Amino acid sequence: LVALLSGTIHGICPIRDGKFQWCNKAVCDILGWKQGELVGRSMGILLEPGEDCDRMQGSIQSQLDELGLFLFEHDFRHKEGHRVPCLVTG
Repeated sequence: LVALLSGTIHGICPIRDGKFQWCNKAVCDILGWKQGELVGRSMGILLEPGEDCDRMQGSIQSQLDELGLFLFEHDFRHKEGHRVPCLVTG
């Protein structure tokens, strides 16, 4: 399964308790980070200063509770500082 997820062009990064558990090469290519720089870190590393990580997680959890899935668009922060528009699903 990891080989399949690693080879896709779609960024995949399981997050638990707000922290990256793993990410594939596509996430690294899209956002400019190395896997070792993300795994174990808060997803807040991809948010703009002032964005509330807890609020985003609450919104995701609310959608999961209501619909069993989540879907939203968000501009995440590239390692170099510019914004990258992403479609987030789970």
